[in-house]
Amino acid sequence: MSTRLLKFLFISTIFLSYSLIQIYGQEANWKGSKNEIDGVVVVKNPKKPMYGVNVFNLDEELSIGEPEGRDEYMFLNLRGLNVDDNGLIYALDTKAGCIKVYDEEAKYKMTLGRKGQGPGEFQFPMEILISPKNELVIKDMNKISYFTMEGEFIRSRNCPLIRFAHFEFDKFSNLYGISIMSSLSFRFIGKNKQNSFLSN
Repeated sequence: MSTRLLKFLFISTIFLSYSLIQIYGQEANWKGSKNEIDGVVVVKNPKKPMYGVNVFNLDEELSIGEPEGRDEYMFLNLRGLNVDDNGLIYALDTKAGCIKVYDEEAKYKMTLGRKGQGPGEFQFPMEILISPKNELVIKDMNKISYFTMEGEFIRSRNCPLIRFAHFEFDKFSNLYGISIMSSLSFRFIGKNKQNSFLSN
């Protein structure tokens, strides 16, 4: 299991545990009401909130982007983010059709890809992953493109008539996607094998 995944699971577990403690610990203080009317649970909260205005505060740790300024720090439609084991940040801009790369201090490093239909180009990129083989994997309209971590184009895989809502790798480098065109999940197996469908 990768370090990145372990960190994510650890943070998620702490957040979930904290949330459950807060929910169960404060339910006794809640002054609202719950009633079932014609089989529907109706919840009414009191006018005065249970908490104050500031439930919690967030401290900014890192910021990328500028309202107006240099192109490398501007985004038209920031759709996806990913971070590699070296702390490099990959920001996917769907409308610009590219990935902008930043170091762990949010300093611009390079841009990968551009608008177009050729090798290494994007029409409408929607998601960015890092594969178990340390490749950047970009979900585009009806294709998936692979790049090295340095931004060199490797290959594309066409996926005719399939649109994905989300996709993910397993530990064996199999790529799974959820189709938004049907109730099927779509699975890629290996590099040179056929695509296969898995029903719900």
